[in-house]
Amino acid sequence: MAQIIARVEDIIAVLKANGWVSRKVSDIQPVDGGVSFKVDTGVPFVGAAKVQVHYVGYDGRWAELELVRGGLLDKLSGFIPQAVKLPSYVRFEYPRIFVDIEQVVGSRVRGLAVESIQLEGGSFT
Repeated sequence: MAQIIARVEDIIAVLKANGWVSRKVSDIQPVDGGVSFKVDTGVPFVGAAKVQVHYVGYDGRWAELELVRGGLLDKLSGFIPQAVKLPSYVRFEYPRIFVDIEQVVGSRVRGLAVESIQLEGGSFT
């Protein structure tokens, strides 16, 4: 068994390099415990909404993320699934986002199984 350690910045770079970031998402930056980014809401007079997502945990299949709630984000939560077309491996239950790691990794890297994901000091292990 091998252990992979990746900084949040590295994961962002991989997502971008593989085209896994929607065109409506921009300005992705690491923050303590997760990432922040802007999402083009598609809502007239609103433009882009700044969003923060924090890592919650991993259950052996689904990685769970949580949107930092408040203000405009709470008002626009119903628009998020329409504003950003979610791939089949993402489930959205405001304020939680679930990513099927088995589907993401298993469909792209044969022979790799993710047993655990931990976020420590700005790096995922």
